[in-house]
Amino acid sequence: MSLLPPDLERLIADHLGVAPTDLAPTFGGFSNLTLRAELVGRPCVIKAATTPAKRADVQREADLLPALHAAGLPVPEPLAFVADTTWTVSITAALPGQNGLQVLSEVPAQLPLVFKALGRTLAAVHAAPPPAAHPDLDFALRVASAQASLADSAISPDLAIALDAALAYPVWSTTSGLVHGDSGLHNLLWGAEGLWLLDWEWAGSGPTLLDLAWLRWTMAWRALPAELWSAFLNGYGRLPAALDDATQLALTLGQIGLILVRAADQPAAHAEWLHRAAWTRTLFAP
Repeated sequence: MSLLPPDLERLIADHLGVAPTDLAPTFGGFSNLTLRAELVGRPCVIKAATTPAKRADVQREADLLPALHAAGLPVPEPLAFVADTTWTVSITAALPGQNGLQVLSEVPAQLPLVFKALGRTLAAVHAAPPPAAHPDLDFALRVASAQASLADSAISPDLAIALDAALAYPVWSTTSGLVHGDSGLHNLLWGAEGLWLLDWEWAGSGPTLLDLAWLRWTMAWRALPAELWSAFLNGYGRLPAALDDATQLALTLGQIGLILVRAADQPAAHAEWLHRAAWTRTLFAP
């Protein structure tokens, strides 16, 4: 039995003239249907989505990857993109290495090198020209939309006030450059060829401090030692003075607000992120 739904397999085959073979699950790929495969003997990764928000994510990544790859950033090489009324599908070249969470569990002694390399990579991302103007890439517009959605949600008044304050924080209105949007061990590959940064679905133009704040949050969530944050900063070059506790809280809690809006129709995920929001408020309280 194929790991691809029949209609998706037909869509890819009709578009490319050949069906993917040697399908296998990937490590990670939690948000979308993500599979390793071969197309005409070339290893690749198929990422597909059906819900509106996730389809927009796959489209956003597919729109950005050609320019990012051409700029020499360590990102997947885009191979094909196809969509119909049901599916949005991006196909990229497979890359070598282990997912960062595998490194964490299997070879943790490599982590200082991983985080230093991630620091260098995010510094290069933040120095790259920001993506061309497009409403879907503007973090300020995403934030405004999230504020309106959260105001109409069933979230407790206390948390709703905190989320709104985080999203209203001035840092969100700055457009300082290209933002990955979800940097961390879960979205990188590490191996003999170095580090690759994956999953650009939440990328856009906005405050580059978000990548640092969110990475710091993921490290705290996984209870990683402080030395690894130092290794990251060694690669990145510096800790911007603007990333004080109030800004850290606004960016991480605001990011969770954006996620809660996206997960509004997923009860289990929504409940989990409400839990993480409460934890975040205590962790990074100024």
